[in-house]
Amino acid sequence: MFRDAVRAMEADKYPKADQPGIVFAWVTRQIWPKDREMPPAPPGFVARRGSGDGLERAYVFLAALQQLGIDACLIGPPDAGDKPTFTQTPGAAQPSPFTAVGALVDGKVQAFDPWKGEPLKAMPEGAKAFVVAPLSGLSPRLCVVEKRLAESHGVKLLAKPAATRKAFGAALGAEPAVWNPPNDIGAYTRVLASFLPHAEGGLIVARPDEFTRYQAFQLDVVPWGMFPPAFRSANLDGVREIQQAIAGLFVSFILKPNSDHEKLIRGQFNEVTRSLSQVREDALRAKELADRETGLDAAVAEWLRDAKVVYAELSRAQRRNDPVALSEAQAKLFEFRKYKSAKFDAYVGKIGAEQLLLEATYLIALCKHELAERQQTRLEHSKEPNPADAKAARETWATAAEWWDQFRLQHTRAEELFPARFEQARKLHARAEAKAEGK
Repeated sequence: MFRDAVRAMEADKYPKADQPGIVFAWVTRQIWPKDREMPPAPPGFVARRGSGDGLERAYVFLAALQQLGIDACLIGPPDAGDKPTFTQTPGAAQPSPFTAVGALVDGKVQAFDPWKGEPLKAMPEGAKAFVVAPLSGLSPRLCVVEKRLAESHGVKLLAKPAATRKAFGAALGAEPAVWNPPNDIGAYTRVLASFLPHAEGGLIVARPDEFTRYQAFQLDVVPWGMFPPAFRSANLDGVREIQQAIAGLFVSFILKPNSDHEKLIRGQFNEVTRSLSQVREDALRAKELADRETGLDAAVAEWLRDAKVVYAELSRAQRRNDPVALSEAQAKLFEFRKYKSAKFDAYVGKIGAEQLLLEATYLIALCKHELAERQQTRLEHSKEPNPADAKAARETWATAAEWWDQFRLQHTRAEELFPARFEQARKLHARAEAKAEGK
């Protein structure tokens, strides 16, 4: 995925010294800032989700730089290597041991701050470099695989921490430490292996009733804040089933392999625009139908109240192992689902349609913005800019600005739930608008 991403932004076509800046700007556009309450997620999953804190942005940046063959490191205070990537404090924004990422080009270290989304003039005073490498890239046999794939795919698989350490040592005057704390599941080396379940290639073997980081990550993409508090907190079998169904809808749209967002990351802009336009049309129709329903909020409250009674009776019958009581409870549940769920289903459909509409609009705006950025980068690196190309770039920027306007103005209800995302949209809109005016 990251190989396709750097190809889509055409970073490898420009001078080596410009490549880290191009990639970093892409990372800050793709990953809107969001505090995390868990250990950091693997870079590929963060990119698909489209949000993350500074450390997760740093991990994405490192993964993208690897595909350009650029040595990179994490930068932090001298004691950063001894600090954890997460704590067990529930609900707290998680810490980061580091403050920046360094990219080594032509013997010089370029520093970038993923937390603020800004390039730095130099490494912070008193800071140290820490070399990192993904566990999946440390197997020597990858050298052979990479060579065989070089011509057909050009993907960079093998990490070379010893060589990277030596290169940074020559640039900084002292070899940096290797950051690989053995007990930190959020460390870059094992962040993927400690995230995925064993069945999907990871190291996690969970009990059937155990809630894993992978599952928590999936639930994190669901806009639970758009649902009533009573629905979010209801500890009922029936509600949990609906919660899982809702989660499945968003997980499929946002996180599944080859999703529209992943295609956007890979640079398949035209295909993404067509697909997301259809998603928007379908979501608009679903929302219009749901908007015709009246009294949905009261219906949801009534549904939850009745659901507690029905499911409580079923639970009691199951505990008593009473066939007659169980049969009666199941009959009541059937009647409840058949005759009392229509309004609730309409409510859930409305929220789902609203959120899919929001996601699709945001991603189309981002898609248009990436197209404009690519045209702009070509112009800025052209020795003799073509006036027709400059005009085409301004028109693409204007289209991007229009889509950012649509996102911001059509989804004001969601801004309270996603303030950082809307702030990101405002920043990107401001840049698009300025570039459309030739500034």
